[in-house]
Amino acid sequence: AGSEPFVSHDVKLLSIVASNASVVIRNAAQYERRMREKVLELSALYELSQRISTAANLDEALASIVAIVRDLVECDECFIWTVDPESGALQMRTGQAGDSPGGYRLARWAVHERKAVVLPDIQKDARFAEVARDPLLRSVMAIPLMVQDEVVGVLSVHSRSPNVYTEDHLRVLSVIASQAASIYRGLEALTALTTYTDNILSSVPAGVVTLDSSGRVVSWNRAAEEILGIESSATLGITFTEVLERFEIAPADMASLEASLARVLDGAPPERGVTLTLKNGPDSQLHISLSSSQLRNTDGE
Repeated sequence: AGSEPFVSHDVKLLSIVASNASVVIRNAAQYERRMREKVLELSALYELSQRISTAANLDEALASIVAIVRDLVECDECFIWTVDPESGALQMRTGQAGDSPGGYRLARWAVHERKAVVLPDIQKDARFAEVARDPLLRSVMAIPLMVQDEVVGVLSVHSRSPNVYTEDHLRVLSVIASQAASIYRGLEALTALTTYTDNILSSVPAGVVTLDSSGRVVSWNRAAEEILGIESSATLGITFTEVLERFEIAPADMASLEASLARVLDGAPPERGVTLTLKNGPDSQLHISLSSSQLRNTDGE
């Protein structure tokens, strides 16, 4: 059977179907892109929380953030700059740097303007004529790290190739930057408090040793070094009883110490007056009296 040619009504109907289909396809593509971005954001945040939880200090935490950013986007340089609260000067705290002096100027711009910027090709943006003189900077992102209304630093990412970064990259990294700012402020305060506490402990004439919940040494002050003749670096991460095994101790004394520490770690009240006699050679004896108590945070843990 022969086929009839399309009439104008058929063409109009097909045009409507095609138009609607294009809208559906476009919306589906946009939805898929948004979902990919959301999955990427959540994955990055999960990875960030995992790495930060194992960071021993602020510098390790910042290095972990830079490593995550480098996993998320292609870059030749990635920095975290922090703002000195007194002078306002920018300091590069961590990152894999190259030889682009324009990176500092770009970070200063982000601090001054208090907003993020993504430039597919910085050499084509008149606002950054001075920065664009740096031949190693082409595609760049700079995101201020904000805590409430204060800029505490800048995350900057650079590529030597043009047209690498888009607004989509900026959105994902802005999520990371927001978390990084909170982490930085929290760990900065913790670092200051730890330094203050360490300074106090180092000046206390009595030996002070802190243990974690498994009985391993976390800190060992200067007086403990002098009393026992063991440097702090040789004690960290091992149990207190293992440290004392360097000396000859009566089994009954060691058993008494272990039982006392176990009770305190299990939540018993502070214990005082546990005495030990440490022998370090045939003519060397050290008599010490130990007190122990739990350290709890504001949540009672």
